[in-house]
Amino acid sequence: MEYIIFFIDSRMGVFNGCDFFSKHFLGNGWSGQYFFIILFQLLLIYPVIRKIYAIKLLRILIIIISIILYMFFEFYFNLVPVIFQKLGYRPFYFWLSYVFLGIGLARNKIETVSSWLILSPILIGIELFIIKKLGLDSLSYITVGTLSFSMLFCISGLKMTASKNLDKFKSQIKFIGSNTLIVFVSNPLIIIVINKIIQETNINGALILLPPWARIFVSLFSVVIVFITSLIIAKFLHKTKLIKLLG
Repeated sequence: MEYIIFFIDSRMGVFNGCDFFSKHFLGNGWSGQYFFIILFQLLLIYPVIRKIYAIKLLRILIIIISIILYMFFEFYFNLVPVIFQKLGYRPFYFWLSYVFLGIGLARNKIETVSSWLILSPILIGIELFIIKKLGLDSLSYITVGTLSFSMLFCISGLKMTASKNLDKFKSQIKFIGSNTLIVFVSNPLIIIVINKIIQETNINGALILLPPWARIFVSLFSVVIVFITSLIIAKFLHKTKLIKLLG
């Protein structure tokens, strides 16, 4: 799949070695590619993270530092040294709280929350809209709302499926979990196609005219479309046995 993306990318213009390295190895290629860089960092230090998690005081300290760090990057981004601004959300320290959450959920040490909180990611869009209105420079992934609402979504969703007889839903979650790489690398291909459709049909002009609240729902709808299409691709690869060719 990565080779397909490379082919499309290189065909769109003159190949440049520096640009290619920056795009595909520094996480600047497409939205979400930074995931690989973060994953490799976390895999290297995961044994240390597990030991830190086991010590309650250290665990609480890391979470507090993470919240302060997120708040600083959200509200005082212009005071952040340029080198850290350029690194953006790629350093591992931004993602330790998520790793702690994963460990806690795996060990069943996280308290159950209201099932309604599965809708909490909607509030991320509202938060980003407010940030834009306030004229704040920030990284969309590094905000207190993104951290909090993403965690509440995960806790609510997983606890809800664990407490109810939702076998079909659980099987879908398991399928997604075992095909995350396919879903991940197919995203840019789907986005390229959607962008082409938008350009050809001039839908972008109409979207710009929408009120801000409507744009939030359009964004959420587009995320759902991309995700569902990624799952369809994954199912197609399994049905046709082409998944074996991809390893």
